[in-house]
Amino acid sequence: MDNMSSDDPQDPSSIGHRFILPSSFVGGNRSMVQLYQDAMALCWGHGKPDLFVTITCNPNWPDIGRNLLPGKNPTNRPDLITRVFNLRVQEILRDILKVSVLGSVVAYVRVTEFQKRGLPHFQLLLFLDLASKLHNLIE
Repeated sequence: MDNMSSDDPQDPSSIGHRFILPSSFVGGNRSMVQLYQDAMALCWGHGKPDLFVTITCNPNWPDIGRNLLPGKNPTNRPDLITRVFNLRVQEILRDILKVSVLGSVVAYVRVTEFQKRGLPHFQLLLFLDLASKLHNLIE
């Protein structure tokens, strides 16, 4: 704006400088491309994912209802919803990765998103060990 209002305006292409965000900036283009390439490298090394697990937050979970003040509804406390959801995701990841309830996992890709209603949504791609893979026994 200063350039345009001055008596002798400069060429707009010579004003300022370009700044490229590194891939360590979460949510930037380079970060997204790097995460995508990492996921594709897992597919290249381990083949197609064996399981696709989706977890969606339910605002009527008892854990959320117990911690609300009287007369309040879950939409008033997005911090509580997110905290309970993250605790449940951690518990499910522990069961899947450490306890191996779905089999021995050799690699995984996880994404947490927020739906249009504002509730968190978790997706998990699992690459299982050869001994744990599901085989179709059609005769």
